[in-house]
Amino acid sequence: MSSTNNNVIMSVLKNKMLLRHMFSLIREEYDNQCPAVDDDCLTNSRHLYKHFVNSLAIMDKGWYSLMADRIKKGDSLYFSSSIAVELCGRVTDADIFTTVYNAKRFYFTDPECLKTAITKGNINAVRILLDQHKPVNLSNHFTFDTLMLFTLTTSQYHIAEFLIDKFHTHDPQATTQNILDHYIKRFNILHSVTFYNMFVNLQTVPYPEKFLQTYKPHLREKSSVGMYLSDFFFIHTNTPIKQWLLPLYSYCKVNGLVEDVQQFKSECDKLLQQSIDNSNMIQNIFKRTTTHPFIIPFLMDTLLAKERDSTIQCLCKVADSFDSVIVAQYYKRPAGEKAMKCAAWKGDLFTLKKLLDHRSYTVKNSWSELIDLAICRENLNVLEFIVVEKAVTITSNNCKKIGSMGSLPCLQLLLGKTFQAGDFDSPMIRAVHEMACTYGQTKFISDMYNQYSEYNRNYWSNIIHSGIISTAYLQFGINDYNDQEILELIEIAINSGKVEFYQFFVEQLQDSSILNQLSPNKKPNKVSNGLYPIYFHRLLEPRKRQKTNL
Repeated sequence: MSSTNNNVIMSVLKNKMLLRHMFSLIREEYDNQCPAVDDDCLTNSRHLYKHFVNSLAIMDKGWYSLMADRIKKGDSLYFSSSIAVELCGRVTDADIFTTVYNAKRFYFTDPECLKTAITKGNINAVRILLDQHKPVNLSNHFTFDTLMLFTLTTSQYHIAEFLIDKFHTHDPQATTQNILDHYIKRFNILHSVTFYNMFVNLQTVPYPEKFLQTYKPHLREKSSVGMYLSDFFFIHTNTPIKQWLLPLYSYCKVNGLVEDVQQFKSECDKLLQQSIDNSNMIQNIFKRTTTHPFIIPFLMDTLLAKERDSTIQCLCKVADSFDSVIVAQYYKRPAGEKAMKCAAWKGDLFTLKKLLDHRSYTVKNSWSELIDLAICRENLNVLEFIVVEKAVTITSNNCKKIGSMGSLPCLQLLLGKTFQAGDFDSPMIRAVHEMACTYGQTKFISDMYNQYSEYNRNYWSNIIHSGIISTAYLQFGINDYNDQEILELIEIAINSGKVEFYQFFVEQLQDSSILNQLSPNKKPNKVSNGLYPIYFHRLLEPRKRQKTNL
């Protein structure tokens, strides 16, 4: 798809008019429909920049640029050694990967990082990780043959060529292709790799058309390929769509299906000239594009029916801000969803009252869920009606919801009197504050201190385990800590494997010699252990201090 003529599917997705219509429709769906399950309320209702502080949660959404955005802005971002492995497999954009890697390098200690980057075809990550010497030289854990086996069993031929050019020092007369063919034959690759796995890995191959043409004799007949791809696209619809466009088009071209793909563009162009006023019109764009069954579920399930994340990826290019894109998440309404939940979610107090008046049985067990839904959307009218007018008592889980969402208006409405009474050790207030620490709601915690000047509680265990360093900065800006107190915090950071917190606390010490009182630096049993980064950091730290003293 290097030429304009070939890039037929992407040309549709780049149509800003279509995407803006889709954005508007999805936002409307979000406003009108609440999550299907109560537990989804907490997860799905996060729709603001402040709610996304966990790198893994951000990657699960496919919003990789949001991680780089937080780092560039100096905002906190939760990270770990296991997340570093995930990053190496998912984030292929060179700028984004480099930004996150440079900020979180001390977490890249697991050799699985390099293996994952290779098997996922992430050439940018492979280049960086092969040159890494600190905190760990990852390439020392593998032989050249092992690296080649990783690449060829996952059809990452461009990675194989890169490794050959970088490391192979045998016969200088042998070409890269000759060496590659030797390893393909040696590992019996073409017979051991299934078509399914081969197509999975095509998304990271720079020239999949060339690859498919070369190994076409070894591929399955087209009649069975359709079934494989149909099942595959149904399962993998949460993958950002742009990763599949090139393999899809290349396969169509190699197997003589180009006319149908061109028909896709033609049908879209015709429909785009008409007025798009409802979701059915947009669905028709995709329903009427091709007669091949394995392309239809790919387009429909990815863009319109099952997952919305890939669509949100496209919308990032036309939306005004991260918040507006995140708000555009779509929540599917199940057939049996209760109308009261929808009313609480929408803030439709009139409908909620009407439904309550006509209910012939008790709603006692539903109050807590309705309160949760209202908190998620900050629907104060619903909360006031339930808690004040109906005199419903809030639960500890409701308070946790306030903290996780970081909602000061909900806090003031539901717990304002408790704060004013000075009952700062109330289980309800503690539940709010602990959950706010856990979910990195630093601004919300700061607002609590500002709103209630006599309130001075803090929960360091939750703060450190959250991995959100900005909350630690907030606490040290408010309170004074002596070296012995800081030493206790350092121990918690070590036991939690939080390198950034360890660094921050050490910098706050008046006398660094107190560090001699710390527990011994014990090496974890496995390099995949989450405590491995902090072990290496402490191992290298004395050398850094010696250089500083010199």
